[in-house]
Amino acid sequence: MTKQQADRPWRARAGEWVLRRLRWAAARGTETQRLLSTLVAGGAGVVAVAIAGLAVEHVFEDGWTGPVRGPYPFWLTVSLLVWLLAFEWRLYLSRAVGTLYHVRMMPASLRNWHLETQEIARRKYLRIVRVLRGVNLAAEAGVIDLRTDIAAVEDKLLDLVNADDDQTGYTIAPDILAPAAIALGYRVTVPPGTVFHDFGDQGRDNGFEWNLEDRPTSGFRDVTTGSAAGGGPVGIHIHAAFSRVTEYAPLQQQVRLRLHVGVIENGDLAPAQVGITRGRGLVHPLESTEEWVRTIRQALHEARKDEPVVITARVPKTVSLAAGYLLSPSHRSAEQLRSFDPGCGDECCQNPACRNPWHYLLPLNYNQGTKLWEPVWLLPEQRDPRELLALLEAAQ
Repeated sequence: MTKQQADRPWRARAGEWVLRRLRWAAARGTETQRLLSTLVAGGAGVVAVAIAGLAVEHVFEDGWTGPVRGPYPFWLTVSLLVWLLAFEWRLYLSRAVGTLYHVRMMPASLRNWHLETQEIARRKYLRIVRVLRGVNLAAEAGVIDLRTDIAAVEDKLLDLVNADDDQTGYTIAPDILAPAAIALGYRVTVPPGTVFHDFGDQGRDNGFEWNLEDRPTSGFRDVTTGSAAGGGPVGIHIHAAFSRVTEYAPLQQQVRLRLHVGVIENGDLAPAQVGITRGRGLVHPLESTEEWVRTIRQALHEARKDEPVVITARVPKTVSLAAGYLLSPSHRSAEQLRSFDPGCGDECCQNPACRNPWHYLLPLNYNQGTKLWEPVWLLPEQRDPRELLALLEAAQ
């Protein structure tokens, strides 16, 4: 358990444990629970009305006598309590597992590895909404341009969320490449308490759910950032690895500093799987996300003038989406928004890289065919990635 976790009040930790247990219970056979809770609530309501009718009839015929005071008020109270509990549980199911937003941005030719887990998720939620968009990952003029795709998915997702019942829960299940997930998370504002549903590894039934309020307790591996000098005079490269496979192809360009985010053992990245079950050698998704974002923000803050910050990753898709969300200053807490801190922790900071991170960030996507890292243009406010690559190459 980290010091930050230990310093939190035990009541807060107990409350979060109860909420996790309730969400776990709500996720088990949700479709059946909805039907049973509706039937129980309806049956209890009918019984309550019948008992009340009998009680009124006896009062009119015999007056308010002892026998009337005995059984009828008791059973009326019991039936009303059963009705109330069933009704409240039905409402909680709606809030806990309301709508699942399945967002997929992949090439149309790419195999969907998550069909079975998607079908399981479909039966779990009150309803499922799909935002599907095929993208072209072919680099044209030296860059993969996904700006139009990101904007289209962002607008569609926001329209659907705004039209949804705000009394139900929101869950986002991304199936998006890491650079695009970071950009989409940066732009989209989701309701408080939104849950991230991760489909897990390819072809494996190891999905999990989490949200930004789920603080991990003990039983998870520590996530840290390691550093090593690069062979170039300029540029910072950040590679996040929360995966069974930590190896990655080296960049074509040299940088002056390399940062590795993950589980560091003997100075190197170790295989690490993300999950929410304690005691199984997992890393927690929230800790992984926060450490990755902290490293990006620190690199931007400490970068030299006009120095590119290169981002590569092998991480779960929900972690990429959440990292983009936390990277945006507009998604910070109300207390943080009242400060002038751009995100680096320094309220007096006027560093252009901290104030306008996308002018310096250079996300790369790995091309399995060419075995090369290719730049991705994601947002209108992002600087042309080819300019940042030119800065790196000119300094070689």
